[in-house]
Amino acid sequence: MTDPAGRHDAWVRLLDDLAAEASGLREQATTTDAATTVAPWQEPAALGPLPGTLAARAQEVLAAQEDAITVISAAMERARRHHDAVAAVPRPHPAGPVYIDLRG
Repeated sequence: MTDPAGRHDAWVRLLDDLAAEASGLREQATTTDAATTVAPWQEPAALGPLPGTLAARAQEVLAAQEDAITVISAAMERARRHHDAVAAVPRPHPAGPVYIDLRG
């Protein structure tokens, strides 16, 4: 992308999308809502280098992503502990047959 204004706008859109995704994932990790699938990261084509005027915004987005990772990791650890606790509860075993076939 050779147009500086177009490149700047493309970076603004990308940073906004990344910030929104981080915020949504962070919020989801703190609720009981159903999980959403996140598409794997794909580097945007022909975006060019980050304009210097957006460096501070990029740092904010990075901080938001790191915060989301921390919250998601904590939620995963809580889920693991809950799973382990449930798995540790002995399951009752039936004492014998529940039904008897008398007709046979």
